[in-house]
Amino acid sequence: ERTVEVRKDPTTAGDLASIQEQVAFSLELRDAMNLAVTMINTIEDIKKELEGLLPQLQKTQDKQRAKAMLSSAQNIAATLYDIHLTGAREDAFRSPMKLYGRISALASDIGGFGVDFKPTDQQRDVSQVLNGRLRKAQEKFDAFLEVEVKALNEQLKKTELQLEFGRKIKS
Repeated sequence: ERTVEVRKDPTTAGDLASIQEQVAFSLELRDAMNLAVTMINTIEDIKKELEGLLPQLQKTQDKQRAKAMLSSAQNIAATLYDIHLTGAREDAFRSPMKLYGRISALASDIGGFGVDFKPTDQQRDVSQVLNGRLRKAQEKFDAFLEVEVKALNEQLKKTELQLEFGRKIKS
């Protein structure tokens, strides 16, 4: 086992304290992006399940609740990323960047242009705004899981059909 000492590049203008602040800030942004991605993946899984479940539902009220839930899932997803992406170059002009894209852009800016300097006051302000929006999205996401998924599964208890994801949530 050997000890390795990591030293600052002597040709950079940033001091060690500034570099440490930049790294800590970058890690905060990484955590925010990971949270957004986790929510996006979960929402996509639930949407896929709902789309598979809908054709199997017989009762009108079951179909209505499942459709409402699908709409809620879509609304939460729309705050996190552009749900209308087509892959065309013109996508960037069609709708504004969503939360995940904005956090990613800030992280890219920090990592690409401010790598040896502490984050600016403006970058910190933007991060605070984006983190506030992310917290609101997470509150909606958590309520969606705790209320809507559970409610649909309760409604469907009489049948064999239930959301697989919903079974992972404590009743």
